[in-house]
Amino acid sequence: MRLAITRVVVPRAASGVFKKRRSSLDIDQSGNKMHAPRRIHARKGSLQELPNMPLDIVFEVFLHLQPLDLLNLARTSRPFRSLLMRRSAASFWRAARQNVEGDFPECPSFMSEPAYANLCFSSHCHGCVKPNVQTVYWGFRARFCKTCKQTRLCRVKHYEAVLILPGGGRYSWPIPRVSVSKGRYVYRRSDIEAFETALLAVDESKRKSVFQEQTEYWEAVSEHMDECQRWDEALKTKRSEELQDKRDDRLEAILEKLREAGWEEEIEFMENVYSMGFQSLNLISAVRRPGALTERVWNNMLPEVTQAMNDMRVKREEHRFNQQVAKPRIEAMKLAMLAFRQEYGQIFPSTREFAFFPGVKGLLNAPEEVEITVESFGVLRAEIPKHLTIWKDRVDNLLREFIKTKRGAAEGIDPLRLAIGAYYRCKECGEALWYPNVLIHACLSKCYDNHDYNTLCYEWKDQYRSMISELVGGKHWDTHHLCFDVKPIWKVIEAFEMDPSRATTEDMDHCQVRLTCNHRICTSDGVLAVMTWRVAMMHNFSMHLSNNRPSYAIWKIVHPRLVAKAAGPEAMRAILDRDDTERAGDEAWGCMRCLAFDGRHKRQQVYEHLQDVHGAATPGPADVFYNLDSTDSHHPHDTYLIQPNSSTGSMEMDEFFEDALASGVAAYDSLDEDED
Repeated sequence: MRLAITRVVVPRAASGVFKKRRSSLDIDQSGNKMHAPRRIHARKGSLQELPNMPLDIVFEVFLHLQPLDLLNLARTSRPFRSLLMRRSAASFWRAARQNVEGDFPECPSFMSEPAYANLCFSSHCHGCVKPNVQTVYWGFRARFCKTCKQTRLCRVKHYEAVLILPGGGRYSWPIPRVSVSKGRYVYRRSDIEAFETALLAVDESKRKSVFQEQTEYWEAVSEHMDECQRWDEALKTKRSEELQDKRDDRLEAILEKLREAGWEEEIEFMENVYSMGFQSLNLISAVRRPGALTERVWNNMLPEVTQAMNDMRVKREEHRFNQQVAKPRIEAMKLAMLAFRQEYGQIFPSTREFAFFPGVKGLLNAPEEVEITVESFGVLRAEIPKHLTIWKDRVDNLLREFIKTKRGAAEGIDPLRLAIGAYYRCKECGEALWYPNVLIHACLSKCYDNHDYNTLCYEWKDQYRSMISELVGGKHWDTHHLCFDVKPIWKVIEAFEMDPSRATTEDMDHCQVRLTCNHRICTSDGVLAVMTWRVAMMHNFSMHLSNNRPSYAIWKIVHPRLVAKAAGPEAMRAILDRDDTERAGDEAWGCMRCLAFDGRHKRQQVYEHLQDVHGAATPGPADVFYNLDSTDSHHPHDTYLIQPNSSTGSMEMDEFFEDALASGVAAYDSLDEDED
């Protein structure tokens, strides 16, 4: 008969408190004491009994292991190492490779199975056995830590990978390599030494066969290296996608809980409107972790998530204010700026900088119930000159510092008065810029790279700055995208026999010297281009610095007789450059009544727009403006002296010079310097 066993608990008093203690004795139904069976607690993961198992069971276990498992087993005891490292155990390693995820390449003929498994799965340095080394050099069949990489590898250009032996013989290196950049490779020093030793160890007649054997070996290594790299990349990509899927699942679970908590509007704002999406949530480390969202994890992250959603609620309200209230106000401000430009001149700050004028900021940031129109900005008219002076002083000082960093001016002279401080180029659009027009160039107030965006990072913490960044964009004017061609400018001024460190813009404008360029791409038979210093600057840029193969102009001073002959065409050119009728074809005109035509159209197009859209019967100069920052805004042009009956050999150029003669910016002359 089977006895029923019951456990007896013997109480024990201690300091007035009864504590329970289990007895090691059991009592059967007859009252006899019996010892309870000893409970054995096995350690988790212990395989201490594996060596004592029958071999057929051990072999069956091997068939279900990964290569890394076999490596670890081989490193546990000598019997296992003896069993797994013999050649007859290759079938176990091949079976283990079949269990590897992905299209795992076969073991190459030049490696053993254990060595191949060690390369692919054991993350230690093959030089110093440092752990956790993830970079595998498949071509070298090794992993190297940062220290060993410096001592065991060398970087060589492709044309340097040549071995020259004493007594003649030139051999390129047919040894494993890893490409690090275009035309540059990394080699293992021991491979280079072994190749050189192998060639020196044989007669010259046998070196060709050694070279051929090494080439075939490298081809086999290279082919297997490509297979391993594809497998490794595919595995990393899959793992990355799996982790991202888990993160997405966790984020979706978090969003579902937030919807249940009443954050529906904020979630919709983040998903459809907010430019950074769910980044504010992803900045929380607990949200980014891959894994299921449990109640404990949710409760732990709830304070941080709630704070992020409260911040997002503030941003949503700011966005609503910006779109419904501030945006119409900024449109009214832009129309007011057009009138201010007509009154105070075209050298005017950008929309962004104007928005930071104190009075303007007060109007744009007024309470929501206050109506702001174009007329509202009229109260600022008296304050505009003062703020324009402050703005111009700021940008002028930036330019002064910019010039000084490139090449110093003479002591005691304002760099902006110098001729070298009058001419610049834009790195972004390539446009030639003259002072003061450079102060209103649009590219210098736009964001193009990380430098620009980094200057705006702090703005998102300020409500007004954030509003202007969202609705206007750009940045405050700076010289980051400005190019100052010091050497060519210096040479132009020296060619006029002036000191570049002291010559002012006024000095150069009154200089009676004229230049011509004798470079082969600039000369035409029977034609002499006569240039002022401003024209020479433009010529140097357009003809010699703006192409893919920059060159320097070959300047020559024009003879005084020819300068006097060109005075008439030069005066006519100055008149035409100032004449509005002449500039009517420039795509630099804009509408004063709206923002649709913003200074990038022909004047006649703007007139037609005024008639069709605004009902202006007879549009006039007060209805349009000329944009000095347009790429078609006028620049100084050449004047020409042309020999009678001469031809350039180009019909197009001949027609150009005929038009120049007809408009008075060219004249006939023999071009003889000695003629009276």
